[in-house]
Amino acid sequence: MQPVVPPIPGRPDVVQPFPPGPGAASPRRRRRFVALALVLSLLSPAVLGLIAIGPWMDGESAYAFLDRRADGSPFRWEPCLPIHYEVNIEHAPPGAMDDVGEAIARLSEGSGLRFVLDGQTSRTPSEQRNGSFHELTTFAYRPVLISWLPSDEFELYADPDQVIGVGVAVPGSGDEYWVYKSGLVVINADAPIPPGFASGYSLGPVMMHELGHVVGLGHVGDVDEIMWSPDLPGSNPFQVSGVTDWGDGDLEGLQRLGRPAGCIDTAA
Repeated sequence: MQPVVPPIPGRPDVVQPFPPGPGAASPRRRRRFVALALVLSLLSPAVLGLIAIGPWMDGESAYAFLDRRADGSPFRWEPCLPIHYEVNIEHAPPGAMDDVGEAIARLSEGSGLRFVLDGQTSRTPSEQRNGSFHELTTFAYRPVLISWLPSDEFELYADPDQVIGVGVAVPGSGDEYWVYKSGLVVINADAPIPPGFASGYSLGPVMMHELGHVVGLGHVGDVDEIMWSPDLPGSNPFQVSGVTDWGDGDLEGLQRLGRPAGCIDTAA
């Protein structure tokens, strides 16, 4: 049976950034700062809708999953098979492929999942969703697509005045209804996102956040995590995350989604 096209989440994964100031943190270092993000108070309830389920707690580490089975275990990718992805750089900024590669490397390191770049593509997010993320002739699941769209096209997925990126995970059907098979990352090409990993709103951490959704992580209220969102209960809406690498909770969640959780037996 052909799966239903998943809805595009109508909430801000990341609110548009404040310009980075001098003395920004160096790559692969986590830094935190707090600023008044008054724009957050203007967000409508519709924009603040969440797809995250959780958070779960493990000691002092908070993490959330997008979907859970009846037994409480998370939807996840088959960790013993590679995850293929493609990148459409038509509207991407210079150096974007480097930031994508580093974000993927950090995701792989944190989860044990293996990613394979199938190359660059001209396929658009709309084409990715066409046919419920399947190839139209073979019905095989399409590789994860990472792409950028100008604001007038990005608004089909989220409010371009308030949202930087969207990440979508696509599960299978039948016995594999809980196994992710494809996905999509769409970045607002007109948002003022600096390259690299120097601040929490640089392209690198933004890409990590959206890829976190693609592998099954949801939002959490802890500002020290990449998957932080200001609109969860207990999260301070006047904070702006400056985290540039996975936090303890992120890593705990990734371990439960990734290779350490073991291969998937769909007959179980």
